Amino acid sequence: MVLGPQRIKRIIVEGGVARGVEMDDGSILEARAVLSTIDPQQTFIKLVGKNNLEGNFVVKIEGWEWEKFSLT
Repeated sequence: MVLGPQRIKRIIVEGGVARGVEMDDGSILEARAVLSTIDPQQTFIKLVGKNNLEGNFVVKIEGWEWEKFSLT
């Protein structure tokens, strides 16, 4: 399933694996994979949550700077 613009409350993580998403309206979509097109801070810090991530990874994500990366 591919959805257009939706408001996501959180990415559901169980046993260290993304299992789906909880929508803003409280509905839950289970999935084999969760893909994101938003920046790493929003995806991991806001939606996955620091408590579901390793400390070193959190430090790297919090230090991410778009200016240092280029797609060209």
